[in-house]
Amino acid sequence: MIVLFVRSVLHRWFEIVLTSVVVAAVIATLTTQRALSSSTEAQVHGLAHKLGKNMLVVPKATNMSEFYAMDYGDVSMPDSSADIILNDPKLRTPISLIQSRLYGNIEPEGVSLVLVGEQTMKRGRIVDPFSSDKVTVGNAASEKLTLGSEDRLDVNGFELTVAGVTQKPPGGLDVGVFGSLDLAQDVLDRPEEINVMRLAGCWCRVDVPKLGMQVEDAVPDSRAVTIAGMLKAQKGTVETAKRYSKVTIAITIALIAAIVVGLIASQVRRQIRQIGLLLATGSPPWFVVFVFICKAAIIGVLGGVGGYLAGFPLTEDVAARMIGVSLPVPGGLLVPTVALAVVVSVVAAVIPAVLAARLDPTRVLREV
Repeated sequence: MIVLFVRSVLHRWFEIVLTSVVVAAVIATLTTQRALSSSTEAQVHGLAHKLGKNMLVVPKATNMSEFYAMDYGDVSMPDSSADIILNDPKLRTPISLIQSRLYGNIEPEGVSLVLVGEQTMKRGRIVDPFSSDKVTVGNAASEKLTLGSEDRLDVNGFELTVAGVTQKPPGGLDVGVFGSLDLAQDVLDRPEEINVMRLAGCWCRVDVPKLGMQVEDAVPDSRAVTIAGMLKAQKGTVETAKRYSKVTIAITIALIAAIVVGLIASQVRRQIRQIGLLLATGSPPWFVVFVFICKAAIIGVLGGVGGYLAGFPLTEDVAARMIGVSLPVPGGLLVPTVALAVVVSVVAAVIPAVLAARLDPTRVLREV
């Protein structure tokens, strides 16, 4: 019987694969919807935790998804933006700290690292912890290039001196090379440019979203990223996902059931002679049911796994468009997603399989 089942599957492999692809497309949509609902809150809260009570100001053209993926590109704003804020009477009082930074992707010795130039201003006074030719490197950058204190690092033709290795680099950027802003501008050949400012202050009684709007008005072509804005985007995304969650699941179940019923019913019609011969030669009816249910289970597994994997790029793309941050598909969705596809496929296959098992073999063979 097992041999008959294997031959049946191999004989109809193209139909099984094609149906699995269609089921995978349906499952991918469900996976994306569930992933957005499940992972948005954790991911955005993680970014909010990194941001703390601060505000990030970036060029308006910045793609935040690429920014958090450490792909900084060429967009920038003038390094005089900090002076603009300090000279604005509405902003200089609540904002007591401004960190102007220039991030740039570098590849010394073919190793992908990030050069970070920083200039910090507290209460209008510049605080520069770095010497002009010295840098501090993150632990991962140190390991990749076997760098230690007083070693030399060549970046774009500039000889940099490693002042030390930090195990807790700013922002957790362990592949970072940290130096002064003017040094980074020289090395990256981007004079008078920055691509991010971090603003901080005592904002307990300040309308932070309004403050962000004032910063955007003061600094041309800038965008202020605040916790309030991020959580607002996150809340909207989760609410939208939950609103359509039950509808999406219902549609998914209906589509998978219809697809599987159509396939099994079609196979029953085209294999009616073989089914009649099996029943006439003594094969038990349960074996006929078993064959079609196993085929449905295979479709469910292939479609469930395929749809889950297809949901990865789809989720990242939709999340990037909706909230500007790529969100991964949570690992915990694999088992329930595949289980749903298998259960619906098997249940949908029961009716046509049972009808096939109840055929009268003498009548079938006479008609055929």
